[in-house]
Amino acid sequence: MDIILKRKSKKFRGIRSFQIPPDAKAWGIHVPGRRKPVGFIAYATRYPDLFIYVVPKFRGRGLATQAEDLLAKREGMPGLIAFVSQENKASVRAHKKGGFEVIAKGETVPDGWKYFEFMKEYPQRRKKK
Repeated sequence: MDIILKRKSKKFRGIRSFQIPPDAKAWGIHVPGRRKPVGFIAYATRYPDLFIYVVPKFRGRGLATQAEDLLAKREGMPGLIAFVSQENKASVRAHKKGGFEVIAKGETVPDGWKYFEFMKEYPQRRKKK
């Protein structure tokens, strides 16, 4: 299933809300034949952090990987970094399946949130000026 990324504000009606930094760029993930987005993807512009969400009905179809690859291509990014909760097994599997590699394990202080830091490189790409 091919996807389309449409530039959005940081508010997505009908999609779970996340705290997206004020400096982030965000897009709705759309599939042909459906008016409403099936998810969103965003990244912070001051530091390399990726945010992605796909509604449960559309998970397991590779849409997150397509959105990440399309975002990197569109923005001329040489790579992406994502922080994923160690407890979010589905997201961990999806990132590994999509070509991301774990580059670090960590725990935040003081709340003790345990995460994996993932990275995917696109060596043929350079940031557009």
